[in-house]
Amino acid sequence: MILASALLPERGAPGMANMIKCAGNLSQIGKAIGLYAADHRNQFPDSFQTLMVCQQLDSAVFVCPASSDTPAAGATTRATAQQLSAGGHCSYIYLGCGLTVNSATANTVVAYEPLGHHPHVGINVLFGDGQVEVVTPQAANKIVGAAAAGRLPATMP
Repeated sequence: MILASALLPERGAPGMANMIKCAGNLSQIGKAIGLYAADHRNQFPDSFQTLMVCQQLDSAVFVCPASSDTPAAGATTRATAQQLSAGGHCSYIYLGCGLTVNSATANTVVAYEPLGHHPHVGINVLFGDGQVEVVTPQAANKIVGAAAAGRLPATMP
């Protein structure tokens, strides 16, 4: 998170707080992925929905405070998890399906937020080693482009 203070032209308290909270969310997701993998023969979950159900994550973890998304709600954890894919309840893109603890490296992108949450700053990215970093807009465009083109696993350019 050292990079965040150096890269943030969003110097106001709300912009910095949102960026840090967003990175914290991805960090929690990364820890949950690690716990899931430990229980599932080193396999990453196939989706955020699976992760939420198996690791009992609060739906607020999937929402960047700088986005217009709202936490998913439901009568049960499974019902809440189903709402993650309904639109407007998940601020992050998951690329971990098919990855394992052994195949995901420190350069492998596991999850990222869309461009635009933190204008002119870049995006927070969760990597295969569990680290979350702020990635510049230029690198973010390459990651998003690779993912959109189906070049997976996406890696840090």
